[in-house]
Amino acid sequence: MKIIEDLIQGSSEWHNERRCMITGSKMDSVMGSNLEQLMLICELIAEELTEQSKVFKETAEMQRGTEEEVFARKHFEKKTNKTVKEIGFCKSDEYLYLGVSGDGWIENNGILDEAIEIKCPDSKQSVFYKLTDTLSATVLGLGSWSAITKANPEPVFKPSSKAPFLGIPAQYVWQVITYFMVNEKLQKLNFAVYDARFIDEEMKMHIIVLDRNNELVQNKIKEAFAGLVEFRTLWLKYREAVIINKF
Repeated sequence: MKIIEDLIQGSSEWHNERRCMITGSKMDSVMGSNLEQLMLICELIAEELTEQSKVFKETAEMQRGTEEEVFARKHFEKKTNKTVKEIGFCKSDEYLYLGVSGDGWIENNGILDEAIEIKCPDSKQSVFYKLTDTLSATVLGLGSWSAITKANPEPVFKPSSKAPFLGIPAQYVWQVITYFMVNEKLQKLNFAVYDARFIDEEMKMHIIVLDRNNELVQNKIKEAFAGLVEFRTLWLKYREAVIINKF
């Protein structure tokens, strides 16, 4: 993993470094539908042709979440007794177009083998995340049962697309898997949901830990790498069609 420390997240230099890169926030589209992949490819080609990054307009809730990150990081350190290191941007050694900013990294014995991804949603969403980590998709009804037939007398529960993966909310699964893809030495990812508005101090932060040694996590990493390679092939194919032919 190549580490670029002297970058302030959100700065023009940070945006320049991320330009034409697949980052954690883009992995969901990489693993998404054909249309989602196509639109991401168009965005990446546009970034190359204009040397400008797509600008996202922050909502009030998104801005609050960004401002709360520093407090969430301190709360995590106090809660876990771990020191979190901020790094501007990290790039994969093997896949040069893959990178991750990360909300924080934890060093053990001189190795950055642990990381933290922070989310500061509204209070309702915080409760939802805790519920989906505590109770199964079956109990919460996040899915459907198969029909009973002669061939299949026992109904099978199929989780919905909104069901979490090992407690991680569905919309963030590929984002957190990107940490493991970029940092081959990463062993644990702490998904920390923080909401300072809860009165009970213990309720302010809920931490979900993903372990690389978990077979389900390993399978997700393999799936993500396979999807990334396929996406890269399409990306280069469409790039050639646009740039060589000049529209």
